[in-house]
Amino acid sequence: MEQKYILIILFSLWVLFELSINIFSKKYNKNKLDRHSLLFIGLIYCISIYFIYKLFWYIPIWDFFFIFLILFTFGFFLRIYSFCKLAKSFNIYITVSENPILIKNGLYSIIRHPGYLGSILIYFSLTSLFYYDIILWILFLIIIILYIIRINEEESHLLNYYKYEYIKYKQKTKFLIPFIL
Repeated sequence: MEQKYILIILFSLWVLFELSINIFSKKYNKNKLDRHSLLFIGLIYCISIYFIYKLFWYIPIWDFFFIFLILFTFGFFLRIYSFCKLAKSFNIYITVSENPILIKNGLYSIIRHPGYLGSILIYFSLTSLFYYDIILWILFLIIIILYIIRINEEESHLLNYYKYEYIKYKQKTKFLIPFIL
């Protein structure tokens, strides 16, 4: 199969998955703790999709297709895993669900935010396909900053809710990258 079609299929599956998360996620946001980080992340994704689309049809570069395929697939796996593992606790907003359980097993026993790591890997994989475009690299850096802000907001909320249990969990796990950060 031609590389362009593989990219279109993977990209479409990812977009459909992310849209379904937003559609089927609980829509309550009792605490208003996001500070609109989700909105800004979505905005950057939309701008990026525009640039990727523009570059995709006019300047296809496939030098890093194998790297893209590995990173995209792994990132997509992390997103799906995270969504399934959190199950009823998952919400697109920063809030604690009804009957909350702090998930500390599986990948969550190694890192606290595998879903966000998956998103960053997906974004990085797409950026690496168009490595020569400075705008996508700038947007990638903005996405990382926005995810770090969102993660810090989320962790602050979890710390307020779970208190000592979350402090112990933070001491045993890494922030985003296994065994490193």
